[in-house]
Amino acid sequence: MTGVLTTLGAKAAERWIALLALPGALFLAFVAATWLMRDGRLFDVSPVVAELSRPHRPAASLVLLAAAVLVGAAGAGFVAQGLGALVQRLWFATRLGPPGWALTALRRWWWKRADDAYGDELVASNPDMRKLNLLLAKRDRICPVQPDRPLWMADRLRAVGERVHGTYGLDLGSLWPRLWLVVPDGVRTELSSARARLTDDARLCAWGLMYLVPALWWWPSAVIAVGACVVAWRRGRASCDTLSDLIESAVDLHADAVVEQLGINAPEGLTRAVGDQVTERLRKD
Repeated sequence: MTGVLTTLGAKAAERWIALLALPGALFLAFVAATWLMRDGRLFDVSPVVAELSRPHRPAASLVLLAAAVLVGAAGAGFVAQGLGALVQRLWFATRLGPPGWALTALRRWWWKRADDAYGDELVASNPDMRKLNLLLAKRDRICPVQPDRPLWMADRLRAVGERVHGTYGLDLGSLWPRLWLVVPDGVRTELSSARARLTDDARLCAWGLMYLVPALWWWPSAVIAVGACVVAWRRGRASCDTLSDLIESAVDLHADAVVEQLGINAPEGLTRAVGDQVTERLRKD
């Protein structure tokens, strides 16, 4: 047990350095460099070179400076971590006020157009299967079900619950804690890794937002900030899509184990009738 705790502690330290300390130190260095360059030409690094070329400071000053950098880097890292949590709340928000209503209405209208085009081709006298697949893929890129959230990621995860309920009659919210207890360790690892990647993408977006601060005195920093946020958004969409597929796959492959553990008779497998019994048993309301 001591060995396990030691290994976990080492991994936690490595993760802290990788996710908080090093990006925080880089952020502090960038802020300091752009602050020195604020009064000169746009890309004139001579003030930075001059500062680095100053005579060596006393050892005590260097120790204090190193301690300040470590504390500052850790502080910047924790700010990014907290801001990353807020970014995730934004990505998966159910409502965002009037702007959210407008976005939801726009996405619903966009989805309805794609769904109508797919439906028209589906009922045609001689439907083209290739065109049908393209139209279905176009609609599902907007959302696999009719949109009800302002942003794509929130709807993508919501769609998993809608599809699971529509197919099996299962309430994913009440099923998930029980399903987590019966799936194999490999499945948990894959799901946890996908969730961690999504958190990392949100943290990258948070770092991008923090790089807007030096843009107040050195505008090219805004380009870095916008670039980081765009990359984080695209990576976050991919991670959310992967996580959603893994969650739905876990239900498809292992929900029968929950049915078996509950002692519900299911000779024909997980049908809607069986799913309704499971949901009634789990929700208890």
